[in-house]
Amino acid sequence: MKINPLLFDQKGRMQLGSGYPTDIKWHPLYAEDELYRFIAASYSTGEVKLFHVEVDSDGVPKGLSVDHAFTPDKPLACNCLDWSTNGQFIVAGYSDKKLRLFDIFKNQQVKEKDFDGKGNIGDVIFLKFSPDGKYILSGSANNSGTLLLLSETRSGKPVPGFKGKGHNLSLNSFNFSPCGKYFVSASPYNSFGLWEMQSGKVVCFFDCDDLSGNINSPFCSPNGENVFAEVNEVIYRWDARTGKRCSDFKIEINLNCVSYSPSGQFIFCYHGPKANYLSNGGVESIVIIERMAENCHPFIFDIKNGEAKGSFNENGHTRPLHCASFSPDSRFIVFASQDRKIIIWSTNEKRPIADFENSFICDYDGTTSFSPDGNAIVYGPCNDCQKFIDLETLKSANISLGCQKDTYYYSCLSPSGGKIAFFSKENNLLLRNFGDIKPINKSDGKPFVDCMARKMSFSPDERKIVFIMRRDEKFAMLNLKGHKLVSDFVVNGLGGAIFSIQFSPCGNKIATGTKYGEIRIWNIKKKEVINNCHVMTDQVHSVAFSPDGKYIVSGGADSKVRIWQLKSEILNLSSEGKKQNRMIDSVDFQPTGKLVVSGDWENKIYLYDSKTGKTIDTLDGLGHNKIVSTASFSPNGRYILSKSNSAGGNDTDLLLWSLERILGPTWLKEHLATPLILTGVWFPDDTLEYLQETKQGTIVPNRPLARCGECGLFFPVEDNMLGKDVGCPNKVGKNKRCHRLVKLNEFTAGEER
Repeated sequence: MKINPLLFDQKGRMQLGSGYPTDIKWHPLYAEDELYRFIAASYSTGEVKLFHVEVDSDGVPKGLSVDHAFTPDKPLACNCLDWSTNGQFIVAGYSDKKLRLFDIFKNQQVKEKDFDGKGNIGDVIFLKFSPDGKYILSGSANNSGTLLLLSETRSGKPVPGFKGKGHNLSLNSFNFSPCGKYFVSASPYNSFGLWEMQSGKVVCFFDCDDLSGNINSPFCSPNGENVFAEVNEVIYRWDARTGKRCSDFKIEINLNCVSYSPSGQFIFCYHGPKANYLSNGGVESIVIIERMAENCHPFIFDIKNGEAKGSFNENGHTRPLHCASFSPDSRFIVFASQDRKIIIWSTNEKRPIADFENSFICDYDGTTSFSPDGNAIVYGPCNDCQKFIDLETLKSANISLGCQKDTYYYSCLSPSGGKIAFFSKENNLLLRNFGDIKPINKSDGKPFVDCMARKMSFSPDERKIVFIMRRDEKFAMLNLKGHKLVSDFVVNGLGGAIFSIQFSPCGNKIATGTKYGEIRIWNIKKKEVINNCHVMTDQVHSVAFSPDGKYIVSGGADSKVRIWQLKSEILNLSSEGKKQNRMIDSVDFQPTGKLVVSGDWENKIYLYDSKTGKTIDTLDGLGHNKIVSTASFSPNGRYILSKSNSAGGNDTDLLLWSLERILGPTWLKEHLATPLILTGVWFPDDTLEYLQETKQGTIVPNRPLARCGECGLFFPVEDNMLGKDVGCPNKVGKNKRCHRLVKLNEFTAGEER
């Protein structure tokens, strides 16, 4: 598992599946030095991401990966950003009326005591560094009008004497003159002015009395002689010395923003509130992105006569383009959209050459978990796709489930990653080989089971699936050999509907939690309850076995985490966590068995000592929307994945937590010295074939296999390994082995086949 530690903030959090990009900018020194091949993007969820641009031998981008992420200290929207002239700092404007400064060399936010960033009267909607890099000009607005605030770059404090009271209405945009002594700004209804930067006084207003409509995106030409702006879908030009409009320039197009290139040859126009430069090898042109959602392609126009010369067709976005930026050498343009995609284009060839997608959209009943090898996050299904986020690159990918007529709301990936089971909203249970659009058992797409179910789980050896009936007080088991329904397991008595279910590590038992506070342990072979314990007065929302199968953790509506010892098929209360404020929706054991995690209905995630029940830490679920419905450990035990239900319009549903960052390097040293508890499993032949084809370790027939949580690869379990602490034998490089300390469950290897 390779995760960039720089992606975690100071509290150990990483936001996954962010909201849509709100602004995007190339590093100002991108074309001058390969050390600065970065693109910065701000997001509606508050984070600022720094993307590294991977290039080929000709310097052409071929990929994007997240190099660093800056996260605010509380849930906010980040509306805009800009680079400092020297490329060391990124300044970002937020919905709490503040500016925040990030140092990319130190990979951290400049502390508030060193950078003030205050003084705006509303959401910061525009900002820009002055050409000399000494000042930051920001624009914010509320019902009383607009304030233009000039701040010192080093301190973030407002410049004394600056009187940028702004416009009576909201600000649409502003920009500096090339000399840095002036700036132009525009707001709706004919308010378009030139300002002196040091004093904040208006020098003049431009002639636009006969124009109707909003004035958008003013821009000074590099020689300072002209000013451009868009009014009512038409680009106009003014003389900067006289304020008079030039009658010889007029281009009509459905657009929203305009900017002028440094060379003075070109104009760049696109949908969205921010403008950027374009200079394209001496070919005088205008690039325009249409405003309408049904046609958001960028267009190229001749700047002299306004004739169309081409367009960026098939741009890959499914939503309107929200922001864009040209590289300093003008060879490339990056587009970002509300569909959460970032795509780099070649400006000469007008084709996409690299992209990045990092979206997280999942229904309430959708599943979210680590992949079995720990290298990705699996979530969905969403419409006809199962989605994955690669934890090394943070790029997301979609895998079609193959039935476009249906909509799916719950899925489960098998322990090998080779099979996927899912329910449809038509109450059908379907099973597929991973990546294969045909069902395993039938070619006509008919389901295994016609039922209404809500949760399911594969057995460790992938030979069975259990699933909970949505309305009945029972769960069912499906034998994948022959695809036959084995039996219904009925909850008799006062147990009520089943809320949670999980296989034991050895696969011979099942634990269930019920509506009326019972935990039941089921013997699979006998199809009967071997233990029935009334553990609380209300619902048991979640149960989980310890990795050695000797303990069970439970959490539910009474807001307590309880750890039970399963001895001689009897549940004994081993430890109990402190009662939390709200009900608990998710619990999980760490692979070493030393820690327990829980997620509750009050945006909180708790870490417990599994032996004593003592609370070790409380994680602030920044970005979650109240109910933390998933809280689970990674296979190597070093990370926690948490998800909240997406209600209330908050885009940030998924967080990854670094326990090393939270608990410190001393904890990591102790953790690596503690063995991961693994289970040897006899897999069926089709699973072994899949593992061999996908090269998931050393796959030996007729031997039980165990997957190391650190390297994510399988190895055969030998008899002399049982019950001992051994080093993982897997090769992870040419001359390197994993050597992660692991312990094999003595009673699991050699399980009956």
